[in-house]
Amino acid sequence: MPPSQPPTSVPPPPPSSSSSSSPPAPPTLYFAYGSNLWLDQMRRRCPSSTYLGIGRLSNNSSSNNTSTSSSTNPNPNPNAHPNRGWRWIINERGFANVVELVDEAGDDDEHEDELDDGDEHEHEEDEVVYGAVYALPRDSGDEAALDAAEGVPRAYGKEWLGLDFWPAAVVGAVGAVGAEGAEGGGVRKREKEMMMEPADVDVGVDVGGGGGGGAPPLLPPPRRVERALVYVDRLRTAEGEPKEEYVGRMNEAVRDAVALGVPREWVDRCVRRFIPAPVA
Repeated sequence: MPPSQPPTSVPPPPPSSSSSSSPPAPPTLYFAYGSNLWLDQMRRRCPSSTYLGIGRLSNNSSSNNTSTSSSTNPNPNPNAHPNRGWRWIINERGFANVVELVDEAGDDDEHEDELDDGDEHEHEEDEVVYGAVYALPRDSGDEAALDAAEGVPRAYGKEWLGLDFWPAAVVGAVGAVGAEGAEGGGVRKREKEMMMEPADVDVGVDVGGGGGGGAPPLLPPPRRVERALVYVDRLRTAEGEPKEEYVGRMNEAVRDAVALGVPREWVDRCVRRFIPAPVA
């Protein structure tokens, strides 16, 4: 009787294309309002990130979304009082922070009555925060690198907020006007490497430009981003003095922010209260 032969191993059939390919997870949208407005710093911290456009926190920026918080940086009950807007400050730690402005029940009308017609525009500028919106690929490690750089959860908590959003209309034209190095005078060539057409990034929100060159940034109406990552310090919300080294980085950030389209009037009114302009 011949010896029994071991069973022949049959390799499994290759997976079909329908089962092996799945759409990649959309990137995290990140709203930067501090020194990460400096494109060179952002490129070094998050080399896979892509600049998408200008964002704005306003009274439509609800804090009802999921927040990553800790015992040292808790997220208060978002339904306690209505959101009146957000304010840009340097806090007690010496770094940028955004402070949610809320009205006690019944105080909203009183707040509006206190405003003269001439103060209305300045009031509106005080209660919004402009910044840059970046896409962070989920598998890149960029978000984890940001968490470490921002000191989560000790210094900041992670919150998911809605934004007004103006996509960069034509990336090649960003910062094309003005002398390189001057405030608002253009974005340097190496930083343009992190920019691309927003329509080429699947971020789950309509970021396509209108035909031709597209509308310049910040022309109304903005689009909406319902969920963007924002680092917020809910504990240290009093105004303070910026750290000396931070002033230099923030001046680089201001230069790039104005070149990208953040309104200079807002920068002069809200950021320059804390960050002195560099001496020529």
